Amino acid sequence: MKKVVLLVIIVVGFFSCSNNIEFNTPALQAERDGEIWKATSFRANIDANGVLSVTGTSDDSDNLTLRVPSTVLANYELGNTISEATYNDGINTLFSTNNSPDPDVSIFEPDGQIEIYEYDTENNLVSGRFNFNAFDISGVKTINFSRGDFYRVPVTGEPIDNACDVATQLVMTTETVFNATTTADPDFPNACNSYKNALTNKINACGDPDGSLQVIINSLGDCAVDNSDPCAIATANTDAAEMIFNATPVDDPEYPNVCNTYRSALSNKITQCGDADGSIQAIIDNLGDCMSTSMGIISLDLGTASLTFETNITITKAGTLISVSAEDDASGNIISFMVEENATGVDIISNFMIQVGPGGTLYVPTTDPNKTFTSNITVNNATDIEGTFSGSIESDAPTTPDFELSNGVIDVMY
Repeated sequence: MKKVVLLVIIVVGFFSCSNNIEFNTPALQAERDGEIWKATSFRANIDANGVLSVTGTSDDSDNLTLRVPSTVLANYELGNTISEATYNDGINTLFSTNNSPDPDVSIFEPDGQIEIYEYDTENNLVSGRFNFNAFDISGVKTINFSRGDFYRVPVTGEPIDNACDVATQLVMTTETVFNATTTADPDFPNACNSYKNALTNKINACGDPDGSLQVIINSLGDCAVDNSDPCAIATANTDAAEMIFNATPVDDPEYPNVCNTYRSALSNKITQCGDADGSIQAIIDNLGDCMSTSMGIISLDLGTASLTFETNITITKAGTLISVSAEDDASGNIISFMVEENATGVDIISNFMIQVGPGGTLYVPTTDPNKTFTSNITVNNATDIEGTFSGSIESDAPTTPDFELSNGVIDVMY
C-alpha cells in the first residue's frame, strides 16, 4: 500500500511540474505569438567552451535555438546577454534576443529567460523552460515565445560550430534587409553597415579562404545615402511606411496614424514616380478612412452546444498573412485562425484554435489519422472573409477527450 501511495505522489509531482508540455519523451514546444508551436526534430549539443545549445525544427522548417553558457541548473536571463534565443522562420527572417528594436516601433528591449532544471549526466538528457521576446535585425519585426518547455532532449555530444552558424544566419538576414533598401532610403546607411558588420563577423567566425566575403565588404563602400533621385526616396519612404502599417493591428490605438502616414507616402510616390497602372491609387482606396473596425460573426456547434463568436472580432495583417480572432462574450471562449490574403479553397486556413473559457484549455485540429478536420474559404477579399469548417479537435491535455465540431460558419467584415 505504501508503494502505491508513493507512486501516486511521484506521478502527481511529475504532472504538476510539467503541465505545459505534451508527455512525449523527448519534447520541445511553446506558444509562438499565442499559437502552439511544436518541434518535430530536436537535439542538444555542448561545444568546446561548454556552451549548451538546444535546437528544434518544426514541420514548417522553421527552427528555434536556445543557448546558455553552461549546463548548471539555473535561470539564465535573455536580452543582449551571453545567453541567447534565436528563431529562424524558415524563409528569410532571423529573430534574436540580442537584436535591439527600432525606437519608432518599440521602446522595450528584448527579454526573456531560459531555465535549466534538469541535466541527466548519466543518460545525457536535458530539460528546461523558456520564454522570450525577440526582434529581427531591422528591429521592426518582433516575435514572442511563451510557456516554452523542452523535456529530456538528448545531448548528442556532436560538436557544432555555433558561432559560424549564427554568423551565417545573420549575414542572410542582413543581406535580405540590405537588398530591399534603396540607396535613397534614409535607413540605407543602417542597413548597409549592419550587412557589413555581419560579413565581418562571419569572417571572424568562419574564415574567408577565397576572399569573397571581403570583396563584398569592399563593394559596399561608405554606405552613403543617394539623395539625387526623388522617386527612389519616395519609394523607400513608402516601403518603410508599409512595413510599419503591416505590423500594426487595426485595434491598435496607433493604427489611424500609421495608416494615414502610409497613405501620405503612397500619395507622394504617385507625385514623384507616377502611377501608370493605377495600382498605387488602388492601395490608397483600399485603406478607406483609416478607422476600420471588424464586425460579423463566427458560429459553430461543439458537440450539442451552439457557440457564437461576435465580440472583439480582430482582423490583422502581417505581410500577406491575415489573422482572425473573435470572442464569445457570454462564455469567454475564443476562436482564431490564419489565412493567406485573397486565398480561397479547401483546407487553406492554418493555426486554427479554440480556447474554452477565459484562460482555459486550447483545442486544435486533430492529429489522429483516423479523424479529420476540414475548412473551405469561399470569399476572401479586401473587406470580407467567408467560409465553413467542421471536424475533430483535440487539446494538449492527455486526459481531455476530443470534440466533434460541426456547422462552423465564418462571416466577418473589416
